[in-house]
Amino acid sequence: MRGRPDNPADWYAFARRDLEKAKKDLAAGESLYAVLLLQQASEKLLKGKLVDLGENPEKTHNLPYLITRIGVHGNDFERFRKTAEFLSYEYLAERYPGDFDPPPTDAEASEALADVMRLFDLIDPLK
Repeated sequence: MRGRPDNPADWYAFARRDLEKAKKDLAAGESLYAVLLLQQASEKLLKGKLVDLGENPEKTHNLPYLITRIGVHGNDFERFRKTAEFLSYEYLAERYPGDFDPPPTDAEASEALADVMRLFDLIDPLK
């Protein structure tokens, strides 16, 4: 799957693909991988929104930062910040060595999935 970085629809398509895989992983009991994919889905969704708002998003995995950037344009996704912080933390914990908390539980992954799906409902026109 390829796309243009200046096309929000391409970002959203990539985000939907990650979201669908996250759902499958969660259903299979793979909470850690589901959370990583939820982070990726959220990142691509938020970057797509920034492109839609006329920005060229930075290369970052920091979801709270992306929420702040979107807020500059008058779009309020602050209710997603707690989940964004959780997903960003878990992404770093799984991808880089360090002293991190235990992996996410099934309940935490399910809660994050529900919140990410609400974010998709707010942003993605095809969801």
